[in-house]
Amino acid sequence: MIKKRIIAVVMLMALALLAVSCRESPAPADPSAAAPAGADENAETEAPVVTDEPVVTDEPAEKTIYDMYPSLAEAKKYEKEHELSVMDRFYMNATDAQWEELQNAPKNSLFAASVQRERLIREILGDIPEGTPRITLEQARKILSEYDRAEGEDALVEKFSEYAVPDWNFGDGGMTACFFLDDEPTRYIQIWPTSVLYFDLETGSEEVLWNYE
Repeated sequence: MIKKRIIAVVMLMALALLAVSCRESPAPADPSAAAPAGADENAETEAPVVTDEPVVTDEPAEKTIYDMYPSLAEAKKYEKEHELSVMDRFYMNATDAQWEELQNAPKNSLFAASVQRERLIREILGDIPEGTPRITLEQARKILSEYDRAEGEDALVEKFSEYAVPDWNFGDGGMTACFFLDDEPTRYIQIWPTSVLYFDLETGSEEVLWNYE
């Protein structure tokens, strides 16, 4: 009888101790309660690293005509190294058939001399294919907005030539070059030593895009 009472007392004491332990132990933390609503559980908490490196975007750089037609880039490189004009190269390398193609090409009412038709000559020599893109008025305006007169008109023609091949390249004391904006042409840009002019034959309008002051 005494043993049964002792066992009962021991069990009651054990149960009492267990109850006290459960009340004092902290409840396990709820992970969802620790983060504010909408927070990403996997989000990095480290501060962003600030560097002096330039920001790189995914926007592709605008391609020049030399990127589009490597054969033109090689031809221009050859001419520069040998101090040749494209017409000099034509004299040196053109076949009789190519000479005939140049002489029989449709004449343009704006300019008469075939030997100054750089775009046509480069097409015949294979530097560029027919249908090569022409410069746009928007591209011309952008070039001129960044142009420094100290660079000279030759540099200006080169800047235009990154977008299109000149239809006429004179290289004398008068007009330096002429770029058609279409095949007809109904619109074209003339580059002079002290001005750049835009003509629209359909509307009869003329605009000074740049003028040396």
